[in-house]
Amino acid sequence: MNIDNTNYQTFVIYITKNPFTNENWSADDITNLEVGLYFDPIMGVPSPKIRCTSLYIEGAIRNTPPTLSNPSATPSSGVADYTVFYFNITYSDPDGDPPAEIKVNISKSGWYINVTMTYISGDNTTGALYSYSTTLSTGVYDYLFYANDGEASAINDPTDQVTVEEVAVSIDVTPGSYDWGFLEPNEEIYTSGGYFTVTNTGNVPIDVTIRGTNATDEYGNVKWTLIESSAPGFNEYAMQYSIDLGDTWEFFNWSASPVKIIYTHLPPGGSIDVDLKIIAPSSTDYYQQVYFDIYFGAVQSS
Repeated sequence: MNIDNTNYQTFVIYITKNPFTNENWSADDITNLEVGLYFDPIMGVPSPKIRCTSLYIEGAIRNTPPTLSNPSATPSSGVADYTVFYFNITYSDPDGDPPAEIKVNISKSGWYINVTMTYISGDNTTGALYSYSTTLSTGVYDYLFYANDGEASAINDPTDQVTVEEVAVSIDVTPGSYDWGFLEPNEEIYTSGGYFTVTNTGNVPIDVTIRGTNATDEYGNVKWTLIESSAPGFNEYAMQYSIDLGDTWEFFNWSASPVKIIYTHLPPGGSIDVDLKIIAPSSTDYYQQVYFDIYFGAVQSS
């Protein structure tokens, strides 16, 4: 604390504190007085003359403004309504005053928010970390920090920006086809070694889905019906998948609702290996080539 405009009395009187310390004070130097019992130093036997019970100083407290430093927004880019952005600032006040108000303004063309930040750690005198976290919609954002200690304010306006892109859900499947060859009644044929690779080529975690179709002739006429059974009947066939190199197999069908989810929370850039198995009809009246599709799909993970 700094003191300005100090006023003192003009009279002069010399006194000594008890116990005797060989130090004299005058009212012209009253800032050196401490609370205690004082005596006239010229007396042979000290006796109480002045009792100082308090000191009075007339002045004004000089406030030192706070400062804002180390602005950041992490990460600097992300995905709309998915990535959590953290806006951080360090608040310091030489007087030790806590912020009466500390906010971050986040804005893009036609939109802004001005929100109070949360204390995280540190000391308001030497530096305290304040933060605000949120998701954002698509766009490019500026941000600015503001604080005041009740009397003076500080602003930190960095030039860095935050870029938010749209959600992209996509996958890549390799290889794109497989020839099952000729099938005998109730024969099972399957791939091995994780033959198909499904890769998340989007920017958010996904759940991988699978579904099949009925088998048709070259003109699209249904010849075999896809069912979930280990013993398909007349003009029926079944499909299964494995994501553990054939240790376990699960049936899937042609339904798109509800869709069959085979893997959850595959991160961007991540991949899984899948094997497929076909179980032929027990009997059929169609002995030509049939065509069917296996669809791998993706939905954004919740």
